[in-house]
Parts: sequence; C-alpha cells; structure tokens
Amino acid sequence: MSLGKWKAGPLGGLAAKLTLTTCFSLILLISPLAAIEPAHAAWSGGHDVMGSGGARRTWFFAEGCTRTGFEEWVCLFNPGAAEAIATCTYMLGDGQVVARDEVLAPRSRTTINVGAVVPAGSDVSLAIEASQDIVAERPMYFRYQGTITGGHNVMGAEAPREEWFFAEGCSREGFDTWLCLQNPTGEAAVCDISYYCGDGTSEERVGIGLAPNSRSTIPVHETGLGLGRAGDARGDFSIAVRSTNCVPVVAERPMYFRYRSLQPEWMSVDRDALVRSLGTGEIASGNTAQKRVALTFDAEQDRAATTAILDALRACDVHCTFFVLGGYADQYPDLVKRMADEGHEVASHSYSHADFAASSAEKRRAELLSAEAAISRITGYSPRPYFRFPYGSRNAAAISQLNSMGYISVYWNVDPWDWKGISAGALYSRIMSAVRPGAIVVMHTVYASQKAGALPAVIRDLRASGYEPVTVTEVLLADD
Repeated sequence: MSLGKWKAGPLGGLAAKLTLTTCFSLILLISPLAAIEPAHAAWSGGHDVMGSGGARRTWFFAEGCTRTGFEEWVCLFNPGAAEAIATCTYMLGDGQVVARDEVLAPRSRTTINVGAVVPAGSDVSLAIEASQDIVAERPMYFRYQGTITGGHNVMGAEAPREEWFFAEGCSREGFDTWLCLQNPTGEAAVCDISYYCGDGTSEERVGIGLAPNSRSTIPVHETGLGLGRAGDARGDFSIAVRSTNCVPVVAERPMYFRYRSLQPEWMSVDRDALVRSLGTGEIASGNTAQKRVALTFDAEQDRAATTAILDALRACDVHCTFFVLGGYADQYPDLVKRMADEGHEVASHSYSHADFAASSAEKRRAELLSAEAAISRITGYSPRPYFRFPYGSRNAAAISQLNSMGYISVYWNVDPWDWKGISAGALYSRIMSAVRPGAIVVMHTVYASQKAGALPAVIRDLRASGYEPVTVTEVLLADD
C-alpha cells in the first residue's frame, strides 16, 4: 500500500532444555491436543487428525519450523511390550543434518521439543526409523508473521514416494501456501511441480533439484517456483509433485490464512513496504486526507497505569500502538504479552530510555538490539519498523543509524503532556483541542486514574466527531 498525504517530522535535538516427557497414549490412537505451555506467546485454536491404521518402523515429516513464533513437537508412541530405539534424523533448510536416538519405554508416550534439538530459526524435515513398530505425530503451534496464531497437527507419512497430490491450495489475498519438500534418501532427486488452477489454466515448474538428506521450501503464493498472488479463480489451485528420476521424496503443504478476518487492519499490512513507500526516515503525522488519529503510548513504567489503559482500550474496542522499553518488557512480560494478544501494535522505545542524541553509535545499536530481543521474546514478532526516541531526543546521525537497522522514527504532533500529572479533564481537553486528521498523539503509561478517566471520553468523542482512533500503521495508510 502507498501513503496518501503525510509530512515528515522535524530533525531536532532459549537455550531451552530438551523435553522428553513420558505421558499417556491411548491404544485407539486418538489425536492429542497437546497442552504445552508455549515459550513465545499464547495460541488458541484447535486441530484434528485421523488416527494411524497401524504402527510401523518409519515415519516422515516434510514440514517443521523453529523460527521465532513457531513451536514444533513430535509425539512418539511405543505400543509394544519391549523398549524401542527411534533414530530421528532432522534435515535442515540450510543443509545441516542432525541425528539422535530416542529411547522409547514400552507402552509409553515420548514427547520431543524439536526446538531443543535443532538450532533456532530453522526449517526442518524429519525422518524417523525405529527398531520396532511405533506411531509418530507432529503438532505445531505458531504465531505466523506475528499475527496469525493457531496450531496444526499431522500423522507422519509411511514412506517417501515418487508422486504426491494436493487438492487444496490458495494464493488469494490473506492466504499463504507453502510447499515443503523432503529428500530423505542419499541420492539427489529431481522433481516437477504442476499447478492446476480454478480458472482452467495450469503451470509447470520442472527440473527442481533436491539434494540428498535435505529440506526445500517453496512459497507458492510468490512468483518463481510458485504461482504468485491472484484474487480470482486462478488463486485456487491443486498441486501435483512428481519425482522424475525415480528418487522418492516427501511433500507437505502448510497454509496460513486470514479468512474473512476480523483482526485489526494493521495486522494485514506489509509494514516494511509501507515504510519504504514513505521515502523518509522520520514521520510526525499520517495521512491528512483521512480522519484517523493514532493513539500511541510510551510504555516505560507503571503496571497500574498500563492495566488501566489496556482495560479502557478493550472496553472501547480500540487498537493502538505501544512504544515499549526493552527493560519494561523484561519487568512486565505479562503486560506486553497482553498488548500483543489483544491486537495492539507493539513497537520499540529503546531498552533503557537512553538519550540517543548524546549516545555513541555503539550504545545506540546495543539499545536497539536489546529492546528488539526483549520484545520479540514476548510478542513473537519484531517491533520493527517503528521506533520512538526517548525524550524525542535525536539528531541526523541517530536517525540515519536507526534507518540502517530497519526502523523509522515516529515522532508526534499532539502532545498533551500527560506525564506532568494533569487531571483527566485536562488530558481530554488537550487532546480534543489539538486533534486533526492524521494526528499522532503521544501519551505515556503513567497515572492510572488519569487514563481511566480520560480515555473512554476521548475515544467516544473522537468517534462522534468522525475520527477513527487507530494504530500508527493505520494512520499512515493511503486513501481507501
């Protein structure tokens, strides 16, 4: 998306432990809905799978991921009366192969945390070969691109094959379809992919090489080996994968989607592309042709005030942007998690509220990276591309460095000075008297009674005046 009318602001002064859990499995092979406490964020949803028709020695999973926001687990069930050894070979997208043996007690369930076995940030396929018949299943939980949460679950494939077929696939807006290809053999494979579209057309991608013991990933919603985006029947497709040199492979097709989404608008925007379209390193207001107002809060301290703000926003069904200190995130991870879970945009405000205009380049870099790490651990997504300088203190060098690290400076054009302890009535008056289309309002997580008293009235009367309270991303969007 592109920006409509806007103006630039002034330049002034896991080391997680391996989890092997022996639990309870039913001989009926009912799919588990694993009650695992996620490390990155909370997920809600459900998944469903048919049970296996029998135990066997080999199982294959083409999909797997330990990127930020993803948790992958493998559930192994040994229904036999003797101990089993399961050799698990993990094939990573970067070419690494990690193999380890798991000891499965008789008539038991063992759970493997894949993120504790392979490096973080990996795309991973898995081949399992056991000393006797077992059952293998792979639940995954995810916060995809920081906005789509849920989980999916699948039984492993019995063996690699020369052909795989998928009836469903979609590249319409809001749908990301991926094709995961695993070559678990010691010989290179060559594959052709056929896409059969709902408009009657078809396309071929031929001669795709898969290295031995490897995992390859194709984003079908992108051009190249995929089809690219389509908003009509062409965006509905089926897929056939065929090995053309008789080397069997494994294929799996994960999809992530916002189907008729009710999520906040900012979650469906490519924010990096939006910021690139601005052509500037700093903004102080948004699209002045739209009656939208960005309500922003610098989260620096005060649990009670933050809670009061979140309660008011939830009651009014408003999403805003929080500029969070990394130190605040470490101190109040539950509040930052609540911000993300309730659909608010979480951006960076540095780690310790340092004065960037007076800091060295090394200090500024450390502040940015530490804050990003702290916020990402909790929310499951990066706070980029938005950053607010502590005290609003910045200079050309600070902004240039910020931009080089993938951020844009977000200043403001409405400052009610709430941090001075003014009354709720004064806060209301200062905002309402200064607000205008495209405004960015700066507030702080201080003075709980002030915020509880003012915010519901501010939101109510903004709406009554035709304004829409929004996030920074939404105030930057071009005209509809």
